[in-house]
Parts: sequence; C-alpha cells; structure tokens
Amino acid sequence: MERLAIVICAGSALGQNIIINGDFESNSAGSTQFNLSNVSFTSLMNNSTAFGTSEELDIITGLSLGIAPQSGSWKVGMHERQGLGVDAFSLELSQPVVAGQVYDFSCWVAGLADFANPLLQFEVGLSGLANDFGTTVVFGTAASTSAWNEVTSTFVAPVNASHITVRNFVAFNNYGFIDNMSLSLVPAPGTALALLVLGARRRR
Repeated sequence: MERLAIVICAGSALGQNIIINGDFESNSAGSTQFNLSNVSFTSLMNNSTAFGTSEELDIITGLSLGIAPQSGSWKVGMHERQGLGVDAFSLELSQPVVAGQVYDFSCWVAGLADFANPLLQFEVGLSGLANDFGTTVVFGTAASTSAWNEVTSTFVAPVNASHITVRNFVAFNNYGFIDNMSLSLVPAPGTALALLVLGARRRR
C-alpha cells in the first residue's frame, strides 16, 4: 500500500502550481504602495521583476483601492497610461515550461470604476528572461469593478520558459487588479492510469 501511495503522489505533482508567489503574498511592501517604478516594484515583490514602460504598478493590501484581494491580503494593480505605456512584470517558475507540453492557466481579475476604461485588459506570456514579455499565450478581461472573475486557459506551450509575464493590453486609461495566478502541467492522456497500474503491480 505504501508503494502505491508514493506512485499516485508523484502523478499528482503534475497538477501543482509552478508560479512562485502568484498570489503576491510574499513581499516587503508593509503597506499599500502606489505608482511604483520598475526598480521599486522589483525590490518589494519577491520572485518578480517589473519591466513595463508605464512604471506605475501598485502593490495593494486590504481596501486601500478597489475591492479586497481575491486571495490573502495582497493584490497587484496595473495601469495603461493613456497610450503612453503599459505596466508589466514577470514571476519566476518553480520548474521550467517545456515547449509542446500542455498547461492550465488561471488568474483572478477585477476593474476599478474610477478610470475611463475601468475593466482591466491584459495578456499573459511565457519568457526565458525576467525582463522581456516573451510570447503571448493568454488574453483576458475583467468583467466587473465590484467582483473578481476568473480567467482560465488551457494551451500548448509554444516556447520553453523560465518566467510567466503579465502586461496591460493597450487600451486608453486601462486599470485593474490581478491576483492568485496559477500555472500547472496537464498530464498526458493515460498518464494517471499508467501510474495506477504501475502501483498495483508493485503491490504484488
């Protein structure tokens, strides 16, 4: 029975979130910080690098701006500055993305009513560099300023990558929040069954 449990556990690791600090809880901001330069955001948010041209990322706790975080105590605010630049950042992955493999992505987003374009529009990419957006794999839009909505996608990775990236999709005066990001490897068809059969054989 012990051997079977170990084999099943190894298979379940395929579905684990490989984004490090995808809920933004690991940071040294202390309190809400607005309009951060890329250098400041990078120094405060662990396992993350900011590289956008707008340089107005926000690290927000509680109800300092907009609705409460979707997960934990922190969320990130992103601003597209009226066509003059977009906010962008990357997060490290606990294991690299491999081109050709299938992944499940999800995150939670919300808008802010105070802006001309209150519903965050964004894109997610895969990159081999911390300060480069890389290749787009997901587009998403916030559906509300008063509630979080989940954006999900299943895709075949087009490139190898060590980082997942996020940036505003260009739209005038676009602002919104993102939280609780997840990326996990999807097992190939038959993988789970093969592991169970292997475990059963080892019990004999």
